[in-house]
Amino acid sequence: MTNETHATAPANEPVLLLERVFNAPRELVWQAWTDPAHISQWFFPRGYSVAHCEIDLRPGGKSVMDMKGPDGTIYPNKGVYLEVDPPSKLSYSDDVDEDETAWGDNAPPSNVQTITFTDLGNNTTRLSVHIQLASVEDRDAMVKMGAREGWASSFEKLDEFLAAA
Repeated sequence: MTNETHATAPANEPVLLLERVFNAPRELVWQAWTDPAHISQWFFPRGYSVAHCEIDLRPGGKSVMDMKGPDGTIYPNKGVYLEVDPPSKLSYSDDVDEDETAWGDNAPPSNVQTITFTDLGNNTTRLSVHIQLASVEDRDAMVKMGAREGWASSFEKLDEFLAAA
């Protein structure tokens, strides 16, 4: 059974919420999200891949996740871990360098992502992503860029990765 990704953008709140249930134990979903070897297998939408991934999984640790587009363009992403509570919660900043040119005029706005991993029993896990942005305008820009569809595609790839693990 394939689960669906639910995405909501509450009115007048600079927030994007995503949720999906996976048929996998919480510890495995956590590892898929935090181990560079695993995250490189599924992160980013179909047609895109992880070109480079570094994870220093501790509060204050850095994250580097460069996305490779279908045409070979590398889209750098960086962040800092704010909270690490295995295997239930992860929070980090998600930023694009101001002088980065690969994104052109479509750089995603900086945000803070809080990921919660809820054990539902029977080897199922609810994954919730709370994306906090600086403004409703930034949230709307992220939605217009295809954030909902991109996350849904990434979660489909994650579902496939977890099923094969």
